[in-house]
Amino acid sequence: MGSSISAMAISKRLSADNIDHIMIGPPPNDMPKLGESMNPEGSTELMNLFPDYQEFFHDKPNTTIAVGRFKVDCDFGGLRNQRRVGTFLNTLSPGIEIPKQMIHVDRIAFDKRLYSEVSTNEHLEMVNAKVIKLEHCSESRTIQKIELDNGDVLTPSFVFDCTNHARVIGRSLHIPVQFLSEKQRVTFAHYHSDGSKMQQSLWESGTNLLRIEKDIDGIEGFAWCIPLGDYVSVGMTTQAEPFGKPAKDAPTKEEMMTILEAAYARRGLDFLKKFKERSCITSVQGKYFKHQQAYGPNWVMAGGTYSQIWFMSGSGLGTALSCSAMATDFVKTPMKAGKAYQKYMDQFLKTHWPVDWFVQVDHASASLKAFKKNVFDWLLSNLTRLTFYPQIRMRAWNNFLGSVAGFCMRRGLVPVSSFRLDHFCPTFELTKREDMWSPVALAPFEFKKDVVERLTETISGERPIGYANQLLHPRVKLWMDNVPFMGRWFWKTWVLYLREHSAVKDLKLVLEEARLNQNILHMKADWYGDVTLEDGSVRNERVQDVFGEMEVQDGKIVRIRTKKSNYVSLLGDDIKTNGAFFKLFFVIAWWSMKNFKAILEKYENAEIDVRSTRSEDSKRQPEVPGRPESFGEMAPARRENVL
Repeated sequence: MGSSISAMAISKRLSADNIDHIMIGPPPNDMPKLGESMNPEGSTELMNLFPDYQEFFHDKPNTTIAVGRFKVDCDFGGLRNQRRVGTFLNTLSPGIEIPKQMIHVDRIAFDKRLYSEVSTNEHLEMVNAKVIKLEHCSESRTIQKIELDNGDVLTPSFVFDCTNHARVIGRSLHIPVQFLSEKQRVTFAHYHSDGSKMQQSLWESGTNLLRIEKDIDGIEGFAWCIPLGDYVSVGMTTQAEPFGKPAKDAPTKEEMMTILEAAYARRGLDFLKKFKERSCITSVQGKYFKHQQAYGPNWVMAGGTYSQIWFMSGSGLGTALSCSAMATDFVKTPMKAGKAYQKYMDQFLKTHWPVDWFVQVDHASASLKAFKKNVFDWLLSNLTRLTFYPQIRMRAWNNFLGSVAGFCMRRGLVPVSSFRLDHFCPTFELTKREDMWSPVALAPFEFKKDVVERLTETISGERPIGYANQLLHPRVKLWMDNVPFMGRWFWKTWVLYLREHSAVKDLKLVLEEARLNQNILHMKADWYGDVTLEDGSVRNERVQDVFGEMEVQDGKIVRIRTKKSNYVSLLGDDIKTNGAFFKLFFVIAWWSMKNFKAILEKYENAEIDVRSTRSEDSKRQPEVPGRPESFGEMAPARRENVL
C-alpha cells in the first residue's frame, strides 16, 4: 500500500526474488521531497541496492549544525575513513560494501527512474487507486481484505504498509501510537542555479542545519540547506500554530521561505547568490510518532509508517530502505523478521532526542557543555545503531557479529573514545552569527590552519606572548623528537628564550604549507631573521626550514610535535645531541627561575596588550582572506582568563 520510495524499494527487492506483488498508488510527481540527506544505513542501502543510480548521488562529507551561538562541523568522510571506524564497520558487515562517504540524493530524478524500472517488471502489477478500508481478524490480527476507491477488493497474503503519515494499518487495527512532537509545519522548495559559473562555496560540500531564532529571524524553527549539484534543497520546520496564533494567521509559505532566505544570509550562507531560481513551494503538516508494534502475522509498517523522527537526523530514507532489505524475509518468516526489524527501528529514538534538543532548547540559556553532550549523543546513537543494522540481513553470521558488537558497546568493552568523535566533529562557540558559515566555521582544515598561523604570529612577536593562552590547551603536550614536555608555561618560556638568546635576531616564523590528515595538521614553515653579511650589513632573510605537527581540538592546540633540528640555526648544531639538549633544558629552567619576575611582567603587559589591541587586530584581519575578524571572538567566555 503506497507508492513512495519505500514501496518502490520493496518492490525492487521482491521482483529480484521472483515474488509477484501489487503496488497501490500513483506515480511520483515533480514536487520537492523530504529525505534527500542520508544517514549511514541509508547511504549503504542506496549504494548496494542501486549501483546503477550513481548519477543521482552526491557526496556528503560533512554536516554543519548551528544552534544559537554554538555550532558543530562533522567531518564524516574523515571519521569513516579513519582506521578504527573502518575496521569496526567492515567487521560488522561482511559482504556489504560500506561507502566512503554518506550521500545526498536527487529525489525527484531518482524516484522517477526507480518508478520507471519497477513499474515495468513482470512480477509487479500497478494499481493507481487509494485504500478506503481494511478488513482484519481481531483475534489473529491478520489483514484479510483491502477495499480500493475504484471498487476492487484484494485478498492479500502479505501487506507492506508504505503510507507514512496516513498510517492505514495503524489506524485500522487501532495500534497504540506515541507522538513525539507537537504538530509541525514543514515548508520547503528547490533553488536552481541560473547557469552562471561561480566558484564552489565551502557550504556546498555537506548538509547545513540551522536553528531559526524568533528574536533575530521573527520565528522559531529548524532549517536545512542541502546542495544537490545544480540546485539546493532549502526548507524548515516550525510549529503548525506558532506563538499561539491560529493557523490562518501564521506566515504564508512564501513568507516562510523569505524568512529562511534572510536567516541563512544573515549567518554567512547566502545561497541566493548562486541559486536564484526558486521552484514551487511545498508545505505539509504532521507529527513525529512511533507505534507500539511494527509487524503482525501478515503485515508490516514500513519505515516512516511505523515511526518517524526529526527528519533533520537524515533517517527518513534509511528507515524506509531497511524494510526493503528484509522484504523477502517478511514474506517467508514474518514474525521472525518482524522482531529483528522492530528491534532495529526502535534504535532511531536515541537519535531523535538529541535532535529534539537542537530544535527545542532555549539557546540563549544553553551552555556549550550541553550542546557538546547532545552532539556526542547524536553521533553515538548512530554508531550504536549500526550494531543492529547487520541483524536485519537475517543471516546467522551477520546476526552474531551485530549482537557481539552491540553488547561490547553497551557494556563499554569498546571504548567510544577510540572512535575519536571529538577530533572529527569539533564544536565551537561564536559571538558573531555572520561567522557561522565563514571558512573558520565551516571548514575544519581552514579553521585549524588559522589557529596554527596565529600561533606562528605569537612566536614571531607579532602578537603578545599571553595571546598563546587563547590558542593552546592548558595541558598542551609538547614533543621535541621523542622527549615529552607539557603545559603552556613551558611553551612560553621556550619561545621567550628563543627570542632573547637566538643567534638570529628579530626572529620570525612564517607558515608556508599545511595539510590535514586525520585531525593532525602537518606543517612546513620557515625561520626568518636578521643575518649579518660579510660586509657587516644586516639583512632579514630566510634562515631555515621548520617541520612539525599540531593537533587542534575545539579551537585549542592540544599537541605539538617538533624536532631539535628545527632550531640548529638558532641555537647551534649541538642541540641535536641528547647531552647538549638536556644541558640546554637545565639552562632554560635556571634562566626562567632567575628571571621569573621579568617574565611575569611580560605576561601581565601582554594581557593589557591583548585587550588594548583587539580593536586594531579586528581592523587588520579582513586583509587576510578566510579569517574571522578577531580570534578573540571565538572564545568569549575565556577572555578574562587569558593568563
